[in-house]
Amino acid sequence: MSLAGVRAKNVAGVRCTSREATKQQSSGVEFPKRSLDAAPILTPPVTHPTLGHAQAGYGMPSNSSTRLDEAMASEIETLSSTRISSMQNVLDLLSDMLQAVNPSDSNAVKDEIIVDLIHRCRANQKKLMQMLSTTG
Repeated sequence: MSLAGVRAKNVAGVRCTSREATKQQSSGVEFPKRSLDAAPILTPPVTHPTLGHAQAGYGMPSNSSTRLDEAMASEIETLSSTRISSMQNVLDLLSDMLQAVNPSDSNAVKDEIIVDLIHRCRANQKKLMQMLSTTG
């Protein structure tokens, strides 16, 4: 096999070998181009105000976490069974996606959808902790 057959190409945002790319092109498979500003496909409808800053996470300054806590404390939200069910669905989806990731691919967990789900799980965890601390 030639080096060109092994070299990776980026076809419609998906990394694949030249052979796979040629096969897709010759079979007529075309993936629509996606805007970089477009929301992830799995985004549920927004049911609460979005925060104006990034959510606290790995590698972020601790004052970001403080701002998030303050914003969430001011956002008094009662957690209905449908909201809790939605939180569980996000967690289940993240779990399924992480199980499907190749453990030797360190960049796989940096996928846009996985990162978004991680942020949602962290925000949901803070909401649950806030609710439990105010009702307990």
